[in-house]
Amino acid sequence: MNTSLLIVLLISICILILISVSSKLLLEDKSQKQVEYISKNYLLTKAEQTFFNLLLENINADFYVATQVHLADVVRPREKKDIGLLNRIARKHLDFVIIEKRTSKILMAIELDDKSHSRDYVSRRDQAKNYALKNAGINLVRVNFRWTGDYDLSFLESINGLEKEALANQTN
Repeated sequence: MNTSLLIVLLISICILILISVSSKLLLEDKSQKQVEYISKNYLLTKAEQTFFNLLLENINADFYVATQVHLADVVRPREKKDIGLLNRIARKHLDFVIIEKRTSKILMAIELDDKSHSRDYVSRRDQAKNYALKNAGINLVRVNFRWTGDYDLSFLESINGLEKEALANQTN
């Protein structure tokens, strides 16, 4: 056997081995890989839960408080195919959304703001939420969170006003 033929044979074998190994890697079912997830245990932070309980104590029984609602479930681009606008809101959520139980009509959104909202990136995210909700005609109430439990509850008046308006519309 001549040396050239031996070299070609060895190269061919190496190529076949590489093709075999790479095809197995490419064809490997990614869903079979072990992915580790753990429970967050609680949907809301302690601050959000405290505030949620306060909302539940003060809201009319005809209304419902939804928590951790995606902004894109509340507003959408006017042009449904505008993916750029959709992407601006797709990964953002609202802390609370108050809706009518009977119709699921959106009355308002509530954001619980703590000291993290002074950070630049959080402030930009908040501005995007503010703009989207205002543009869509949905009331947004921002409540400054304080661990002392000393909340400015004046926002409850606006909830009660919207509740009265919604109830009046139900009877008409």
